[in-house]
Amino acid sequence: MAHKSYTLAFKIGASTAIATGLVLSALQWLVWEWSWIGTIVVTLLSFFSAYGASERYFSNRLRFLQSAVTRIRNHTFQNSDLVAERRGDELDELIRQVYRTGKIVNTEFEELTSLENYRRDYIGNVSHEFKTPIFAIRGFAETLMNGALEDEEVRVSFVEKIVRNADRLAHLAQDLSEISRLETGQKAIVVAPFDVSRWVADVVDTVESLADASDITVETNLPEVSPVAMGDAVQLMQVLTNLVVNAIKYSNPGSRVLISVEMAKIGRIEIAVHDHGIGISKEHIGRLTERFFRVDKSRSRLGGGTGLGLSIAKHILVAHDQVLQIKSTPGVGSTFKFDLLLAVREENTAANPLAGRA
Repeated sequence: MAHKSYTLAFKIGASTAIATGLVLSALQWLVWEWSWIGTIVVTLLSFFSAYGASERYFSNRLRFLQSAVTRIRNHTFQNSDLVAERRGDELDELIRQVYRTGKIVNTEFEELTSLENYRRDYIGNVSHEFKTPIFAIRGFAETLMNGALEDEEVRVSFVEKIVRNADRLAHLAQDLSEISRLETGQKAIVVAPFDVSRWVADVVDTVESLADASDITVETNLPEVSPVAMGDAVQLMQVLTNLVVNAIKYSNPGSRVLISVEMAKIGRIEIAVHDHGIGISKEHIGRLTERFFRVDKSRSRLGGGTGLGLSIAKHILVAHDQVLQIKSTPGVGSTFKFDLLLAVREENTAANPLAGRA
């Protein structure tokens, strides 16, 4: 493609030479004594001067632009090529625009590649999560059909396993639907004041049976005067429940999970869930809220999880303009926390966390 730049310089030089020759011919014909030699010499000088100037100021940079556009088209654009480019005229500004365009195109291409990889992983994970209980249900049902129905003990055991796997499918479908509605905004939040102590107590009651079965003690550390927070109490209860259930699943038997409520910044309180479980390595923390991501897959599945709890929690907090913060040390434990806005406490504030909802 380089020859096109030289062609442009030649055209500019030729045009300048022709214009110069015509002007000199006219002047010499009308004013001065005619001199073909002088006209030819000046015309050639103007040609080479214009050609050299064009090559110096246009051609090299145009060749660079051609190469840059080609690299952008092939997704091999390199930013380092533009570091030494000088600034000064309109062509330099065009080069800088190409530079910025290349950066944007590269960034968007990388994001699209990442999204495509995530899409493939997501489809694979969904397929796997659905196949596992479906195959289990089919296997138990076929075993019963092939004669196990005659054995009462086996029959009862297999039916119970079929019910558990059917429940797992139902929970998975429900969680996927929940995330979809949160992402598309179909599930709107209803902001209202709610009593935080009562809200925490309801969560503890919800997870009590799971904690007892796992030999985990759930404790709370609450202010003497219960704060009143603003938010959608039902959705935020799901957030806290998911965090506590997650902490119980990844804690060692005989340990404890602590739910704490403390004053944070002015007008905010901090809700935190602390555990003394297996902990999370640093490279995994950033992926915890991804759908179906599990630090310990076997332990999570034994606990009946769908792998979507933290993802749902993240989306609900985003809808409240809050962020889930995670700190963890392998072998020591983890802390999951988020902030809530405080409401002005009123004497007649309902104790029920659903207060204020239609």
